[in-house]
Amino acid sequence: MKNIVVLFLLIMTSISCDSQLTTEQATQIISKRYPTFCTSKLTFTKAVVYFDGTTTEHSRKTLKILRKLELDGVIVLNEAEAPYSPGIEYQLVLTDEYKKKYRNKLALTSNEFVEIIGISQNKNEAIVKYKMKSVKTPLYALHYKNYNKYRCYEAEWEVEKKLVKFDNGWKIVKK
Repeated sequence: MKNIVVLFLLIMTSISCDSQLTTEQATQIISKRYPTFCTSKLTFTKAVVYFDGTTTEHSRKTLKILRKLELDGVIVLNEAEAPYSPGIEYQLVLTDEYKKKYRNKLALTSNEFVEIIGISQNKNEAIVKYKMKSVKTPLYALHYKNYNKYRCYEAEWEVEKKLVKFDNGWKIVKK
């Protein structure tokens, strides 16, 4: 009889432990969602150099950055006639290696999962608080100064996500 009671207690303990979300489980679930990327339509992807000497300082700086990115193997520069005036327009084309690494996006920063800070849970729901960091990509130099989507300028920040336990495991609740 004593063995049956001990066995029952062991089974109940293992069942109750299975319903708890561990840090390892939370890390595995949340880290699958990252990295994400900050991208922008407000990114300088071309520079126009006019033959008549009216090239703007902005275009000269952008072309300098584009040439460095080309030397680094991040982009290929394509030359075309500048529209509406005599000159050359330089447009960037991403290399296959860059496209693969940043999922075909003109990524300015890569938002990466760092660590779980804490878990608050009751029964089949949990709030997971975790730390993120922003890592600049090579194309970061081409962004507009006022660009601030998705916390691209912050080095680190905290995020909270709600997870719910289903029959087949813990899942992130999408808002």
